[in-house]
Amino acid sequence: MSGGWCSCFLLHNIYDLREILPAKQVRSNPPEIPAKGFSFLDQVDAFDNDGWWVGKITRITDSDCYVYLDTIREEIMYPFSQLRVHQEWIDREWISANKNRNREMSLWKQRSLSQIISAPSCK
Repeated sequence: MSGGWCSCFLLHNIYDLREILPAKQVRSNPPEIPAKGFSFLDQVDAFDNDGWWVGKITRITDSDCYVYLDTIREEIMYPFSQLRVHQEWIDREWISANKNRNREMSLWKQRSLSQIISAPSCK
């Protein structure tokens, strides 16, 4: 399942149904992060077809968000209740993807600024 995640329960002594996964794909549920509002291009998880699918917010209305899902190349409308903040599993902990993006943008801005300051002036 590329681009999405499903919740599962580990059952003991049940032999009829088996799913074999690489150990790196098994993880705890991400902690709930209360969404205080979403912004354009925020990365979110949208609950659809019994799983969470990663997408980016493309439009926001009073009651819904439009989310572009890369895996199916479609924009779908979701009520806020079916969205959550996307989190990445990095070094055995959950990190908010939007915080990670903000950190990356900040580092990029710092590098760009240092390049501008250290660049020779044109006279």
